Amino acid sequence: TTTNSTTFVKANMPAGVAGWKSAACTGSSVLAIATNDTLYAWGYGGSGEMGNGTGGTAAVTNPIPVKVALPSGVTAEAIAAGRFGGLALGSDNYFYTWGQGSQGQLGNGGNSNSYVPVRVIDLVQVPPGIPNLLSPSNGDTGVSTSPTLKWNSAPGASGYQLQLSTDPAFTSDILVNDSTLADTLDALSGIGSSSIYYWRVRSYNNGVLSAYSAVDTFTTVFQPPSVPALISPANNAVNLPAVDTLICSKAVGAAKYHWELSADRGFTTFVVNDSTIDTTSIARLSAGQKYYWRVSAINLTGASPFAGPDSFTVMASPSEAPSLVLPCDDAISQRADTLVLL
Repeated sequence: TTTNSTTFVKANMPAGVAGWKSAACTGSSVLAIATNDTLYAWGYGGSGEMGNGTGGTAAVTNPIPVKVALPSGVTAEAIAAGRFGGLALGSDNYFYTWGQGSQGQLGNGGNSNSYVPVRVIDLVQVPPGIPNLLSPSNGDTGVSTSPTLKWNSAPGASGYQLQLSTDPAFTSDILVNDSTLADTLDALSGIGSSSIYYWRVRSYNNGVLSAYSAVDTFTTVFQPPSVPALISPANNAVNLPAVDTLICSKAVGAAKYHWELSADRGFTTFVVNDSTIDTTSIARLSAGQKYYWRVSAINLTGASPFAGPDSFTVMASPSEAPSLVLPCDDAISQRADTLVLL
């Protein structure tokens, strides 16, 4: 009713409401949260105090509770009532206000009335949600070297940052660091075969970043490595030092390199027959000897064909030192042109 009462009267229960959890009121309007978490208002509504989209002379009196139109999926956790408006803390951790706004009291950056709840501008922005990684599944093997990485949409996100690395701590070897992603997937190409990769994603909105997702890992399909190229020494090089460094190029997909060095072109005997994780090998050589060398790349799948063989020749040893014959040691009165060496 619209009749004043000097004693307590029972408020009408909206359909489906069993009771009330909390309430706030002024002299002319009331806010209340029902046990089903729905927010209701009743009383004076000329400035939009009901928060249901009505206001002005047609909404001055509201003797029956009406539902406040909070955004979809948002419920009121706490409420406060002002003389000409309402305030609610939403379940999404944002404040919402409605009613008279001529003095900026709605906090939404304007000075107009609002007949429905509007969100108060954040002084501290709430970060968007953290994405969940979807594909490839954590621990997948045999993944293509051109995989499409997918994750779910994060609440409040306007974009995403993806990182892909061979380092599980992401302190080095970050191969992809893309923060321009508006969609929830990224199609990669040309990553290494026979390799373990780690990836993670975080979301952002207006410069505010979420935490990173959990780190997932996958292993790409195993393929033999490519053939390295022999770099140094050059083929048929001569006069090389007795200790020299053999160098080859990096091979795609290689975990290590197998070196063979021999004085026999058929490689039936070896000076070096060893593997290293890098693209160099040091050899100790015999003076004047011609050598042949070749290299293959190795990973878990197997070995590439050999590169080479190339050859090179080590510098010969110098001749013995000459003997002094004439003039004799400590000789005097010798001709200026007398000098004999053996």
